Amino acid sequence: MWRGANSPTDRIFASLIYMLPLADALGYGGQLAQQFPVIQPFFSAVAPFSAFTSGIEGLIVFILLLVLVINNPKISHFIRFNVMQAILLMIILTLLNLIFFRFLGQILGDFEFYKTFSQIISTTIFLGMSAACGFGIFRSVTGRYAEIPALSDVVYTQVR
Repeated sequence: MWRGANSPTDRIFASLIYMLPLADALGYGGQLAQQFPVIQPFFSAVAPFSAFTSGIEGLIVFILLLVLVINNPKISHFIRFNVMQAILLMIILTLLNLIFFRFLGQILGDFEFYKTFSQIISTTIFLGMSAACGFGIFRSVTGRYAEIPALSDVVYTQVR
């Protein structure tokens, strides 16, 4: 969707917000980083954003973004759209964590195959989140809306 020209500052802020779900997903890529040390610089570059996604700080950042950015019509629609999409990516990441590692971990944690299963799921979650955030960053830098199927439809219902 195109809603007019986006300024360079809008593009920067809209792309930077995707660093939060990307930093949140770093924990799932540990196995991958051990196997491929060439991606260590990527982890080092994104790691500082982890301070804003864990614990009480993550909750505070979530509430501040929701109240001060998404519900503020004075901020451009482009930024609000990307902030909401990044927040939804973080919520999806949290739900995947609850399902695969908390819930299934409690049920299947004693079985040997669960270790392999959890490594596969972790790597898949990391790669999927990296792809979604990378796509969001690329589209934001170019000044276009990052249309992720199903997710963007939810974002459009929340951001007017």
